[in-house]
Amino acid sequence: MLGLGETDEEVKQTMADLRAVDVDILTLGQYLQPTERHLTVREYVTPEKFDFWKDYGESLGFLYVASGPLVRSSYRAGELFVQNLVRRKKETLCIYCILAIYLQAASALRSYPHTQYCVIVCRRHLERQDL
Repeated sequence: MLGLGETDEEVKQTMADLRAVDVDILTLGQYLQPTERHLTVREYVTPEKFDFWKDYGESLGFLYVASGPLVRSSYRAGELFVQNLVRRKKETLCIYCILAIYLQAASALRSYPHTQYCVIVCRRHLERQDL
């Protein structure tokens, strides 16, 4: 959530830290004060600034960045992430691999019988020895 008084440098560092631990999906939205007892909004982030953060996140290597005033952490994340992977065709992945990457659950791959064949065609499997 943006708008709580964070600096651009803090946001950049946080994004870099997330990429350093292989986070692939990033959602950035405007903090809105739910009640008077909650923290107050320090800044209303402009749509142009949200566009900047989207572009910046993609330049860092995030596979999907949702950035806008009404974006929330669950912001159609699964649907949009899979659409984005398919559209960009960055890697050759089967649907089971896309699902496992989305869920960030590498152990789930072990339960699919196709995994031994999938390793041959999915570079992601070949690059990650922990699968």
